[in-house]
Amino acid sequence: VGAQVGVVDIHAGLLPEDKARYVDSLPKAAMVGDGVNDGPALAAAMVSVALAEIGSAVALDTADVALMRDDLRALPAAIKLGRRTLTKIRQNLTFSVVSKAAILSVTMTVYPSLWLAIAVDVGGMLLVTANAMLLLN
Repeated sequence: VGAQVGVVDIHAGLLPEDKARYVDSLPKAAMVGDGVNDGPALAAAMVSVALAEIGSAVALDTADVALMRDDLRALPAAIKLGRRTLTKIRQNLTFSVVSKAAILSVTMTVYPSLWLAIAVDVGGMLLVTANAMLLLN
């Protein structure tokens, strides 16, 4: 398989500790595994992916990502969703902090109102939730 996809450096038939040592020796390594023998290497990798359908509990617990289908073609979609999620988190945090700061400054200087603070808080919560739900598309 490695030769078919153009991989030159292939290491097969390694023991679990040999896999972990090899992965640990690489500066940036991604590891895909499904068995108990892959657990140490998954833990040593910078990014680790377990195949959930055929994967062992050790591999699933150790991996950073568990693909629910044993199809690696789903990995780019998972990466894209992760990046979109981080963007939404940053947007929601920024909006929340700015709205809290704005209502705090208005309350402290111009118009102290508990109901205004509650309205901004609940409205902000609804907007943040709606923004996060855009990820479902």
